[in-house]
Amino acid sequence: MTTKLIAAVVGTLAFILVPLFAWGIGDVRGFVHHPARLAYLAATVLAQIGILVFVPDQG
Repeated sequence: MTTKLIAAVVGTLAFILVPLFAWGIGDVRGFVHHPARLAYLAATVLAQIGILVFVPDQG
């Protein structure tokens, strides 16, 4: 289970940090202030949780 958790965190961070770095890491509040970007973050986290629950041996 620990390996799946590590894979989930790394996978989620990969999809979240790339657009955040493009936006500017110093302006996280500005990044999440826009509803579309906040929805992207939520969808990324929910998709990763869904993959962990429904797809065996994936993370």
